[in-house]
Amino acid sequence: MNSLSRREFIGKIGLSAAGVLMLRSDISASPVAKTDDRMRSASHREIAGKFVSPPFECGPWVYWFWLDVNVTHAGITADLEAMKAVGIAGVLIMDVDQGTPASFNGAKFGDAKCYELFKFACSEAHRLGIHINMTNDAGWCGSGGPWVTPELSMQRVVWTSTAFTGGKAIDTMLPQPPANLNFYRDIAVLAFPAPTKAYALPNLNNQTDVTAQDNIPAPAKWPTLQSDQIVAENSVRDISAHMDDTKSGRYECVFTSGKHSTINALDIPKSLPIAGPWRVQFPPGWGAPAEIKLDKLIAWNKHPDAGVRYFSGTAEYQTEFEIPVGLIAADRRIYLDLGEVAVMARLVLNNHTMGIQWKSPFTLDVTANLKPGLNSLRIQVTNLWINRLIGDQLLPEDCDRAPAGNLLKWPQWLLDGKPSPTGRFTFTTWQLWNKNDTLAESGLVGPVKLQIAIVKDIKL
Repeated sequence: MNSLSRREFIGKIGLSAAGVLMLRSDISASPVAKTDDRMRSASHREIAGKFVSPPFECGPWVYWFWLDVNVTHAGITADLEAMKAVGIAGVLIMDVDQGTPASFNGAKFGDAKCYELFKFACSEAHRLGIHINMTNDAGWCGSGGPWVTPELSMQRVVWTSTAFTGGKAIDTMLPQPPANLNFYRDIAVLAFPAPTKAYALPNLNNQTDVTAQDNIPAPAKWPTLQSDQIVAENSVRDISAHMDDTKSGRYECVFTSGKHSTINALDIPKSLPIAGPWRVQFPPGWGAPAEIKLDKLIAWNKHPDAGVRYFSGTAEYQTEFEIPVGLIAADRRIYLDLGEVAVMARLVLNNHTMGIQWKSPFTLDVTANLKPGLNSLRIQVTNLWINRLIGDQLLPEDCDRAPAGNLLKWPQWLLDGKPSPTGRFTFTTWQLWNKNDTLAESGLVGPVKLQIAIVKDIKL
């Protein structure tokens, strides 16, 4: 069998979000062909199994920034062992100047001390089975190239608007917004009452409400509008949950060959919500309570408890739900749809580890691990560091910093290995966030539900 790269493999098999109608072909074949099919099927299962539990050497690589060679032997070992523990298989060392104080170990980029630290990093990486590489200069490079395909590149939000007359049910296909390189993904569908006097903001692209900084345009100057030109924020309804609704009925399949096939898909089951209640457990030492209970999912950044609101790290959600007798059937596939997750989730269903979901859509096939009756679900969610950094800005400063936020000198408490004297949980060499900055969406936002798909055979 010819070897395939990960991306080639994904491209060949295709990846599908949780659907509600699955089609498979039924092609007659000779006994020899059927034997070959069984061999290929076994091979495909082996490949699929390796994607579910890939070997360590197939793990991701990360950038490893050495800020002006401010590293130590103990720090190198600690970093690499932490990377090993979470499955990071390789690192690319980049030594950059980010306004940090002079190296506390006296090293400079390219000198003998720097070279000795690099050799030590290589030996530790070899001990741990981690690949190691280094950029060819002291600066930014190597972050782009043809290996960055459209779905992995920077994205921008595009949209279309469609006018309807309200007061009645609407069943229609919304037009797709423009796309670059044929890459497009739905995010949301919003409905709102049209203002009496419609007004389109001019030059909406390339505008920002962010305070001006280096490389960021000055904040946009929006015109003053009258009340009858404005859509009130509380009148906007998020109807994204209806984007993927598929109804029972008759479906016509048209193939590239020009052939047609009719599928009667009757009684497609509706999605099954997993509403909770939820127990959420937080790790100690990071300012959050040990546990909270949620009758309804809410983002951490919107929670009334400041410890939850400013939490950064991993917390575990726990709940139970019922599967009706008869819902699990041979001609059905059941998908767990987590809805909105900020930013990654690890799932355990009925004590079966289901892997990590790190990008939208946060949906996976759970048919094999469901059972009629009571089921248990645990979801470990990890968010970004931003919120804890913002929360720490509410506490007194513990370092000497320049007005721009960069560190002037290494604080003695850090060099002595002691905690912050002002109670801060985090330390950075550059202060990029302020106490009044907007918190990042965090946690399991949902809605969480089970999507039920029916499988239909088609004749080619």
